[in-house]
Amino acid sequence: MFSNRKHQEQIGRLGLYFFFSIMLLCNVHFGYGQGAKEKTIRIAGVQINSAADINASLQKALTYIKQASRENADFIIFPEMYLTGYHNRFDEDEAEAALTKISKAAKEYKINILMGTGSKHLGVTTNQVRIYSRKGELVGFHDKILLAGPEQNKFEPGSKLRVFDLEGICFAVLICNDFWATPQSTHGRIPLLVQDAQNMGASIIFHSMSCSGEKDIAKRTILADWHVANHRTWAMRIGIAVVAADQPKQLGSLVNSGIIGMDGNYIVKAPNLGEHFFVGEIYLPESE
Repeated sequence: MFSNRKHQEQIGRLGLYFFFSIMLLCNVHFGYGQGAKEKTIRIAGVQINSAADINASLQKALTYIKQASRENADFIIFPEMYLTGYHNRFDEDEAEAALTKISKAAKEYKINILMGTGSKHLGVTTNQVRIYSRKGELVGFHDKILLAGPEQNKFEPGSKLRVFDLEGICFAVLICNDFWATPQSTHGRIPLLVQDAQNMGASIIFHSMSCSGEKDIAKRTILADWHVANHRTWAMRIGIAVVAADQPKQLGSLVNSGIIGMDGNYIVKAPNLGEHFFVGEIYLPESE
């Protein structure tokens, strides 16, 4: 009798070992409580300055897109206004031709691309991120809503926050000041776009940035602390992942490019100075 019971316990333990081994091979993660399974998203990003012209920026972008594909990334994000440069003097036809090549690259390398660019349409110039699926299709775009300081004279503000559902992943895109609404740089009633995005169902914020302009060292230190705290605090307090890519300029980025998990901790953090490619994984809860 004792021998049979011991044999049954051994079989039970082997069964559990086999079950959990299969779950690990299938990349299913377990936690506590309802909805504990998680979905793994592999995301790449580039901290990089715009090149001298659109074609030069395009060629560097294509190199990084190919690299992200080799790293099996599902998404890659580029900084604010990367493709055209941070100004409103770019040629509309040249920009659109470059974006067509970006969409073809998305299809060729089977990766979802978020590209920071200027956009001109019907006489209106906006600071924009275009989203292309791995099928090469335009999923949508986000126009920067909270224009900061001098750029209010260069661009028209976006009027609508959108969330996007791509491959079962709900996300939003914010551009630089959209995320933190920096005091004195932002005018009028300030919406909480991060909270709004989460309320609309987003589990990831893709944040395209170019926020390295302050030259005063003391002010840069304060602003850097404040920007990083915003990223990490929002992620932790509302349970949303943040993926950020910045143009570091000569003085370096005010806030680290990289990936922040839903607990507010960095999964990947790029150095502030210089050009960097990064890739990491986010685990998103899947409801039962």
